[in-house]
Order: sequence, then C-alpha cells, then structure tokens
Amino acid sequence: MERDSLLAHGAAYLLHDRLHTCSDYHIAAVCSTCGSILIPLVIKPEKGVARAVKGLPPVRAPKVFCHACDTNKGVETVAMPYVFKYLAAELAVSIKMTLQLSI
Repeated sequence: MERDSLLAHGAAYLLHDRLHTCSDYHIAAVCSTCGSILIPLVIKPEKGVARAVKGLPPVRAPKVFCHACDTNKGVETVAMPYVFKYLAAELAVSIKMTLQLSI
C-alpha cells in the first residue's frame, strides 16, 4: 500500500533508493547466453595474469565462468536486490528462472 501511494505521487526514484540501493544492493553474474543467475561462478585468476588500471598497481581480474554453457563469453554483471537472487535460488527446486538481458 505504501509503495502504491509513493508511485502515485511520482516517487519512483525514492522507491528505487529505499528498496534497492539502501536495503540489499547486490551485484551478481548473469549468463546472457543461457539466462542463468545461479550457475555463473567466479574463478580465481591464475598466477601471473594481471591487468593495469590507469595508474593503479596491477590487479588480478577474476574470471567468471558459466557451467551450463561451458564458456566465459557472455557473462555480465548486473545490479539487483539480493532478495531477487534468493527468490531464484528458492524457485530453482521446481522452476528454472532465466533472465533476458538487454542494453
């Protein structure tokens, strides 16, 4: 009811700020090929692999790998509420949820 009243008064930014940014902001890896949010896995980089970022010391970049597609191409990072990822994990028992990423 509170959400509906805030939407009616044009406070979409306030809702986004309160319900997403301030409460349970989470960055997750999503495979754009198969649409899976639970299968992509961060793999630690091998030794000797490093990248430089504009004047900062080299940082080893972790690889993100999708086990369903058996590739690391097409894996994107997406900001979402953590409760959404938790919902996907709970539904995974009987329902496969896929995401469609668009630009």
